[in-house]
Amino acid sequence: MNKIGIYGGTFDPLHLGHIGLAKDAADECDLSKLIFLPAYIQPFKVGKYVTDSVHRYNMISSILGLDDRFRVSNFELEKGEISYSYDTLCEFKKMHDAKIYFIMGDDSFIHLEEWFKGKELLKDFSFIIGNRPGIDVSETDECIDRFREKYDADITLINNKLVDVSATELRKALKTGKDVDKYLPNSVIEYINENKLYR
Repeated sequence: MNKIGIYGGTFDPLHLGHIGLAKDAADECDLSKLIFLPAYIQPFKVGKYVTDSVHRYNMISSILGLDDRFRVSNFELEKGEISYSYDTLCEFKKMHDAKIYFIMGDDSFIHLEEWFKGKELLKDFSFIIGNRPGIDVSETDECIDRFREKYDADITLINNKLVDVSATELRKALKTGKDVDKYLPNSVIEYINENKLYR
């Protein structure tokens, strides 16, 4: 059976940390496709400014040539409303004859029980988890063990390369004109400059 990874997020902007986790997940878990899934509005970002969805979608589209397994979906953007991961994954399960993996950093994963239908997510879907800078690996291991025991959760922890960068810090740096080129792929840098984003 084919294995498809779904990697959701705001991607505001898409940076090398996102791309590194995606590539390592695809490599280590032998994924046939990895689908970047930009959110229209994430439930925990309601009320916060997010760059227009067209720009976030286009930034992801600009890097698809880096890996022939990479794809981007506008599924949540077209809905134009708050998206819940459980509902989205159920739809993707219907659309694809494949095993669906939800890809996320451990900074989000350790709080998964607090998400909408978080317990159902853990019971019904498989996960690929990458470590994020600033998160103690022992905390992640403890959380994985607990979720496996409590929900019989199917979780793969990958040995991804860490890139110490956050989209929040990048936006601040771009606004003040700091050089952040080492954290962004060239195509995204060009797109940001052409469209005068984060000024």
